[in-house]
Parts: sequence; structure tokens; C-alpha cells
Amino acid sequence: MRASSILIALILTTYLSFSQQLKPQILISESDTLFGFTVGQSKYIAKCIIKAQGSDSIVKAYDVAIRDCDSLNGLKSDQINNLNLLLKNANEQTAIKQQEVNIRVNQNDLLKKEVKRQKVNKWIAYGLCFIFGFLAIK
Repeated sequence: MRASSILIALILTTYLSFSQQLKPQILISESDTLFGFTVGQSKYIAKCIIKAQGSDSIVKAYDVAIRDCDSLNGLKSDQINNLNLLLKNANEQTAIKQQEVNIRVNQNDLLKKEVKRQKVNKWIAYGLCFIFGFLAIK
């Protein structure tokens, strides 16, 4: 029993002395308040600052990367919009060319019909001339 009470007393003193070591000494001068740290506390604070600077630089690097990606996304969306406009214009031009082809085909059909009509009229005129010539000779 006595050994356990000594062990508990040692653990309490170790805990209390450890917790007291983490507190800095505060010195108040005429114009400033100064804090005094031990070498171990200074090393711990320095490690924490270095970790924080590393994480800040990582955050800044990610922010720059995100901004770059956003600008690239904007450029790509602009390029996609431009390509869509070009595709739309190409489709409209193709439709116009197809309409022009259809108009030319229709004009050719009308010209062929007109030529056939003229040929028929020509043969009728030749036939009438032949009949009138034959009747005139008789």
C-alpha cells in the first residue's frame, strides 16, 4: 500500500512539474511584455511554426493550381463555344449549298422540259411546212 501511494505521489509530481514547464515565464518591462521560453519550448514552437509555414505554402500552391485550372476551364469552355459556333456555321453553309444544288437540279429539269417542248414544236412546224408545201405543189 505504501508503494502504491509513493507511486501515485511521484506520478502527480511528474505531471505537475511537466505542466509547469509548458508555461512561459512572463517578464514585464517598462513598455513591453516579454515571454521567456526554455530551449525545449523554443524548439517545439519552432517546429510548429515550420509546420504551419509548410502548410501555408501547400495551401498557396493549391490555390494557384486551382486558379490555373479555373482559367484553363474558362479557356476550354470558350474554345468549345467557338467550335460549336463554327460547327453551326458549317451546318448552315452545308444546308445552303444543298438548297443551291436542289435549285440547280430543278432549273435543269425545267430547261430539259423546255428543250423537249421546243423540239416538239419544231417537229410540228416542220410537219406543217411539209403539209403546206405538199398542198402548195399539188
